[in-house]
Amino acid sequence: MITPSLSATTASTIGASAPESLLIRYIKAQVRKGDQAKSKSDQHYIAAGRYLINLKVSYAPSWQASSPPAAPAS
Repeated sequence: MITPSLSATTASTIGASAPESLLIRYIKAQVRKGDQAKSKSDQHYIAAGRYLINLKVSYAPSWQASSPPAAPAS
């Protein structure tokens, strides 16, 4: 399993204190681009992984380890 590390370039680009919602938006965008890309899809997935690492490092300590969120009502 490949574990991408957060590079200094990535950290400085998005900032070590980027808002959680912004990091989530970047992660979703990179995964979407990876799904749509005919070439370079691996680069998009790696970028999403780096954003995810930053999100985890910055915000995971504040996440509660309680039950998962309820499913939306249909």
